[in-house]
Amino acid sequence: MSTGLTVADVRSMIGNAIFPGNPNSELFLPILNQGVERIINSGLWKNMYGQVDYPSTTGYITLPRRYESIVGVTRVNWPTMPFSRMQEFMTSGPGYIDETTRDLRIILDQGDVCTQEYQADAGLIRLTIADANDVGQVVRIYGHDANGNTIFDANGVEGIDLTLANPTATTAVQMFVTQVVKPLTTGNVTLSVVVSGTPTELSVYEPSETNPIYRRYKVGTIEASPDNKPVLRCLCKRRFVRLIQETDLIWPDNIGALKFAMKAIQLEDSGATELQQSQLFWQKCYEVLNQGLKQNRGAIRPKMAMDWSFSAGQTPQTR
Repeated sequence: MSTGLTVADVRSMIGNAIFPGNPNSELFLPILNQGVERIINSGLWKNMYGQVDYPSTTGYITLPRRYESIVGVTRVNWPTMPFSRMQEFMTSGPGYIDETTRDLRIILDQGDVCTQEYQADAGLIRLTIADANDVGQVVRIYGHDANGNTIFDANGVEGIDLTLANPTATTAVQMFVTQVVKPLTTGNVTLSVVVSGTPTELSVYEPSETNPIYRRYKVGTIEASPDNKPVLRCLCKRRFVRLIQETDLIWPDNIGALKFAMKAIQLEDSGATELQQSQLFWQKCYEVLNQGLKQNRGAIRPKMAMDWSFSAGQTPQTR
């Protein structure tokens, strides 16, 4: 995803308009985050899609951090569709499908998960740091054992703490990991599962990931194509990722729309009497975004006059 704006760019261009005389207000970033999240999750902007390709599959695919769900997919150039998880539990459905032995020909939504790779076996959870400055940071890991029992710490609280060490730190209990809560870090943190002494990498968390969430789909095993072309091409809806640093990239990269969005949120926070005016700002926000998209996409809109025989008259020119 390419974008022409960073948080610092937005602050320098409209910071004074949002907070007159105080562009460095500590409230600027929270309001900007609210505005970007509302735009992305509203469903009112038509440019919320990107493509993710897979050269082969071995049971499951997991979308990258910045994509929330698949809205369309082609399997080896043939369009198919994503089905909900309920498909396997419907009386008219296929029943439970083994994800590893064959190509399913469809994809089945498995919901949100916390690792980029599927964990097949319970094992010790290992965290590996890329930067020594992260030594001593505490990560909270949630999960259950091989029998499905929830893991609790010594105080009877769900989850266990794991203190990052250089280069690795490993839990004392075997588990399936279901959630990870980590602090902001300087470098990436890699999560692996250790089964019978052999570590298998499950995820590499970016420094800004504090509550990792990814969408996973069951697709079965699809061998790589001889021509090295993707076997799955997925059209995906973007996911909102919280902005933290001044250098973070912003999507959408439309300064006018962001200004309207931030003004709308300020009006909402001012009280019920300002809500009607806030709606006008949101309307302008989406109008700016969609008008920009219309100009950039290069679509042809033919205009023609149609004259039907035996009709009452000529059909007006269409737009």
